Amino acid sequence: MIEKELKYLLSKVDYFKLKQYFESYGENKRLILIKTYYYDTIPYSLLPSIVFRIRIIENTAEIFLSVKANIKGRLPSEEKSELQIAKELNYKVNNLKLSLIENEFPLEEKELFNIGLDEESISFISQFKKDLNINKNYLKILGISEIERLTGNLSFYNMPFDLDHTKYYKYPNSPNYFEDYELEVEDENPDKYINIIQTIFNQKDIKSLGSEKKIRRLLKYITLHDN
Repeated sequence: MIEKELKYLLSKVDYFKLKQYFESYGENKRLILIKTYYYDTIPYSLLPSIVFRIRIIENTAEIFLSVKANIKGRLPSEEKSELQIAKELNYKVNNLKLSLIENEFPLEEKELFNIGLDEESISFISQFKKDLNINKNYLKILGISEIERLTGNLSFYNMPFDLDHTKYYKYPNSPNYFEDYELEVEDENPDKYINIIQTIFNQKDIKSLGSEKKIRRLLKYITLHDN
């Protein structure tokens, strides 16, 4: 699957302005709680090109193995700072034993079976390890994010939206965290919404703070915390 999305980082004040607007005018609104574990080798061999993660939709208890890879060779029309394009693969892994992956994610077939993965996802990880020439037996946890996401559709613009309040942790059950706020708009042709979003931002006196990816923000925050 090719994922195309617009991304706008927001201040806390602007986030609540937009949240109030979407709650008033959005349709088919849902609040989704998402917990994500991010992994890589130490030192990094996947980032920044590839993001390996386990994502839990806490409202439904669904669990996904998700791998997102950057796509090179954009078309001129796709060279916009707020537009992010990536290839994303998802495997539902609802039998995964979460307590066994909170510090590292194994890459050996026997261990993958022991943590509850099915043959399809085990086969994918084995090929993934081979294709990327990873010589480690596990991926180390890099950090964790918890997202409170308001998702829906802005009816009179027919624009989908995901409005996120995200907290980032270095370790499971850590009392310390960093947080930020963002708007994401995902669509096959999301750039058609750029002018609409700018109109809304102008009307509500909202300013974008950039479009940095979540994984980059997580790594930046936990590095700051180390210092």
